[in-house]
Amino acid sequence: MAQLLDQYTAIAEWDLSTREGYEGYIRRTINPAVGHLQVRKVRGPVLDMLYTRLRKCGDLACNGRPFTEHRNVPDLRPDPAARPVAWEQVVGALREAIRSGALPAGSPLPSVRELQSPGHTPVNTAARVLGAR
Repeated sequence: MAQLLDQYTAIAEWDLSTREGYEGYIRRTINPAVGHLQVRKVRGPVLDMLYTRLRKCGDLACNGRPFTEHRNVPDLRPDPAARPVAWEQVVGALREAIRSGALPAGSPLPSVRELQSPGHTPVNTAARVLGAR
């Protein structure tokens, strides 16, 4: 399987960020799970185990929820006593989160719902941030 995946990734027509992500999945999850197997031995139970591993979040701070059920949204709450206005603070915090790697470059921005979840940014501020250019 590992040899087959290596051959496929060499010719796959992926964008750079997609390539980096897929090669990471292959290296960290797929090859350790099935890379040593012959293709004909990869069947139902083996694939079920692989899918289970792929759904787990790779974040060390994760509490074990499947990756598809959460994202790590950095704390972007504005300081009501500080300047500039709230939405500009959140835009700055969002830029810094991307610059620092807390939000990977190229990944989708948090949604309004994720930004305004309890303890985060007020909904009107979140909507303005995501509508800001």
